[in-house]
Amino acid sequence: SDLDFGDIEQNLANKMTDADIGGVLAVINAANNLKSLKLTGCINFTGHGLEPLRHSVKNHDPPTIAPEPSISEDAVIPILNSIIDAEDSSLEFFMLPKSWRDRPAPDQLPATYSKSSML
Repeated sequence: SDLDFGDIEQNLANKMTDADIGGVLAVINAANNLKSLKLTGCINFTGHGLEPLRHSVKNHDPPTIAPEPSISEDAVIPILNSIIDAEDSSLEFFMLPKSWRDRPAPDQLPATYSKSSML
């Protein structure tokens, strides 16, 4: 299934925090049910709200975030690593925020993921 926060009123999406987004992802069991996540308008989001996706084995489309928020590498990289390292992971593609792509890949990412796989 798909979840697009752009489908709710913009002023509500603008107020959503990591706790709010994490709560929604937990309630819908996003790790097993979500294919596509669009965080449109979620400008207060830093990445901790993706915690319910930890150890996900489902192949998700990359989250779409507009405008680009101040996502914390310290919050997101461990969650991404847990998905990559999951034994049954079907992850084939992920996209880092543009501000991350304009510099060397974070050291915490497994060596098996080269910059070319992080479009």
